Amino acid sequence: VAFVFGGQGSQYEKMGIELMRDFPIFRKTISRCDSIWNQLTGFSFIKKYGVFTEEIVTPELFNDPIIAQPAILFFQVAMVELLKFFNVTAHTIVGHSAGELGAFYAAGGISLKDIIRVCYYRSIGQQKTVGLGNMLVINDDINKITQYLEKYSNLELAVINSNKSFVLAGE
Repeated sequence: VAFVFGGQGSQYEKMGIELMRDFPIFRKTISRCDSIWNQLTGFSFIKKYGVFTEEIVTPELFNDPIIAQPAILFFQVAMVELLKFFNVTAHTIVGHSAGELGAFYAAGGISLKDIIRVCYYRSIGQQKTVGLGNMLVINDDINKITQYLEKYSNLELAVINSNKSFVLAGE
């Protein structure tokens, strides 16, 4: 069994609604995450943004890192706890981008309190970059990527996913 934790972009407005309703362990874990968040920030993430409720308060902002990343982490942590409840454990755990936080928690590498703190500061940092550029995945060889970078000085190589998959960032 492998647990794969996706990053930003995997969130959706009504995620976790059915799980909150049907599984007390899921609901309890989300509440615990929110309590830790509240201690750190002075406000309830769930009450402020409506995430994990029937009506999200700020649907137009749901893709912003300040909302999306904590929502993803809370969901992933609650899923880990729900799966543990059903005696499902992972032999392999991987995470991509913001999903690395959930993966780190699932692997037992960090406490819930500390991973929520990391998520809080990570989302604040990434929120500052909203609107400052874009990212693009290109599946091609490095020679073609190098040509793009030489031709467009406002682009940078942001990520090397594999020898045939790259992410460029810039304006």
